[in-house]
Amino acid sequence: MNRRQVLRALVAAGLSPAASRLAYAIGTTNGISPAAWATGGTASMTGKASYPDPFSGGVGDCALVSTTTAGPCTTTSDLLREDVSEGWTGLPLRLALRIVDSSCAPLPGATVKIWHTNIEGSYSGQTPANGFCLLNQAHATSDFFRGVQTTDDDGIVYFDTCFPGWYPGRAIHIHFQVKDDSQSYRISQLFFAEDVTEDIFDTHSEYLPFGQPDTVFANDGIIAGIPAAQRERLLLDVAQMSDGAMLASKTVAVVNTAPNATATPTETPNAPEPTPTATLSGPLPCVGDCNEDENISVDELVRGVNIALGRADLGSCSGFDSNTDGNVQISELLQAVNAALRGCTGS
Repeated sequence: MNRRQVLRALVAAGLSPAASRLAYAIGTTNGISPAAWATGGTASMTGKASYPDPFSGGVGDCALVSTTTAGPCTTTSDLLREDVSEGWTGLPLRLALRIVDSSCAPLPGATVKIWHTNIEGSYSGQTPANGFCLLNQAHATSDFFRGVQTTDDDGIVYFDTCFPGWYPGRAIHIHFQVKDDSQSYRISQLFFAEDVTEDIFDTHSEYLPFGQPDTVFANDGIIAGIPAAQRERLLLDVAQMSDGAMLASKTVAVVNTAPNATATPTETPNAPEPTPTATLSGPLPCVGDCNEDENISVDELVRGVNIALGRADLGSCSGFDSNTDGNVQISELLQAVNAALRGCTGS
């Protein structure tokens, strides 16, 4: 069994495919047809030239999006490219983002960086925690589903990608960062409506073998901490194109005032480093603290994964067994990741 199968067995045993279907429509006279979703990755975007402008209806609300953690699966690479798939298969997805400030003014010339998993639920590249982030360590030499684009005069960027896969403990998401040469405006994550995700994993031939994701918004460690009234700001609007690709779009407000909007200096809206949402602040119990130094290192996180997989004995780090049941569950691994990101205390 591979890592995905083992971790699924720990937390998702007995889950059955959801029976509900999509209750949303696209900007045509037809509803989305699950059977009509395309397969085969971005090469299947044969009608891209005729895709509609998702931002033709105006800007609307420009409330700032919540800042979330960048997570442990970041890389330092900034690959300037529109197609980030590197040939991976999956439901082709045209991702359109319009970056604005809180007054709805566009941010031209800003760098937008995205990263997410492949259909298998694996990240790529040299991350701070490859043992945790990569299903196959050979993925460390790739950079699939990572890339950057620069916003145009209207603050808009496009990426060609694929609908992400899932991994235990997280709702499906796409990480993004908006920055310029001197500062980072916002790091956050974009999500898909839960009925969209349910249907894709219940009907799409390439996603069906992976089963339904084991985590929904209610028990996701990030979006569950965002007030319900603010979640809509991070939910992508989706439409099905004539060639079966998905067009996913969002207007994202990332800063109070656009740089150089006035002659007077403005306060830097965000620190350069990512910070968790207010509901995720404060130290946590030190789950996974193998050496009892009240600090969770990447090596300790990798050790916990190996214990969960049966590659290491629990005695090598009993700190992961927070519920003292003699096993390391995915929930305990996630507690350790959060403790590593937010700090922890042994008291």
